[in-house]
Order: sequence, then structure tokens, then C-alpha cells
Amino acid sequence: MPRSLKSKRASEATPSMADNVHNNGAASCPLSQAVTRADLHEFQEAMFAKLSVLIAGQLQSAIEAILKLAIDAAMGPITSVLDGIGVAVEAQGRQISDLEQGLSDYSGRAGALELAVTRLSSECRQMADRVEITSLQSACGTRRQYSGEQLHFRGKKIQIFPDFTSVVAKKRAAFVDVKRILHEKKIRFSLRFPAILLVNHNGENLRFASPAEAKAWLGRVV
Repeated sequence: MPRSLKSKRASEATPSMADNVHNNGAASCPLSQAVTRADLHEFQEAMFAKLSVLIAGQLQSAIEAILKLAIDAAMGPITSVLDGIGVAVEAQGRQISDLEQGLSDYSGRAGALELAVTRLSSECRQMADRVEITSLQSACGTRRQYSGEQLHFRGKKIQIFPDFTSVVAKKRAAFVDVKRILHEKKIRFSLRFPAILLVNHNGENLRFASPAEAKAWLGRVV
């Protein structure tokens, strides 16, 4: 048999290295595929967990940043208003303190003025009493001066009476009704300065400082 034919047959009968590798690879392929799928599944789960944590952290940070910006934007005007209110309240507090201090000063001045008015009122009453006494003394002196003779002018009799101030005149005029009743009942009386009613009844001397007292007495005895 020729050598070339033998070689051809031998090559046909003996598998080549490439065929062996191919056959071996084909035989080992199912096991390699099973290991790779398990590893890939585990790797996918691990990556999914890491990505979930990473995304969750990023989302939380983004949400916090957005919320902070929104809160800052919303609180900005409120903070400005509150600051303005605080300044206004502080200014009002200073004004109230100033007013309280002013009221305290005015209270002290009012007290001093009240004391001054009281003192002046007392002095005015004393001066009025002096004027009344002086006027009465002058009138009494005039009456004593002309008591010895009756004054006439153009055939008419002239009578001189004390010149009282309006206050004393009103007090004396208040006894008009009482004097009228005393005249009617023929009870002796006299009106002394400044406005004191003296009554003599059944040998008893009575003294009344007001018309009310005299009327009450008349109601009991008349």
C-alpha cells in the first residue's frame, strides 16, 4: 500500500488534537455553565444590595438637601418678620420704660402741687377770715361812730350795715327762713359774725351754726 494512502487512513482513524480538545470542551461545558450562573447570581445579588444602599443614601441626601432648601426658603420671610417684631417689641419696651419714668416724675410733681394747693387754700381761707374780720371791725366802728345820731339824706333815714364778702353773705342769707319763723313766734335771736344764729328761748341761750340745726330745733319746740 502506498505510503500516502496509509497516512490518509491513519489520519482518518486517529482523531486529531483539535478534535480531542473540542470533544473535551463539549463534555465539560455543562459544569462550567452551572458554576458561572451561580457565581453570576451571587454577584448580581451583591451588586444589587450595594446599589440599593448607595441609591438609598443618595436619595436620602438629595431629599434632605431639597427639604433644607425648601425650609430655608419658607423660613426666610418668617425669620425676617420675627426679627422685625423683636426689634419693635424692644423699642416698645424702651418707650414703656420711658413712660413709666415720666409718670413717676409727674406723680412726684403732682404730689408737690397738691401740697402747694392745700397750703395756698389754707392761706386763702386765713386771708378771707382776716378780710371778714377787718370789714366787720370797720363796719362796727362806723356804726359806733354814728350811733349817737340818726343819719338822714333828703328826708330819708340812712342805715349802715357791715359789708360782708359773698361767701359770708350766702351763709347769713341761708338763715332767712329760720329768722322769719322766729319773728313770727316772737322768739328773740341775733345773727353773729360770720353766720352764727343765737336764740334766747325760755331763758335758754342756744347757738346754731347752720340753718338745718335751727330748723330741727324749731320742729321740736314749735
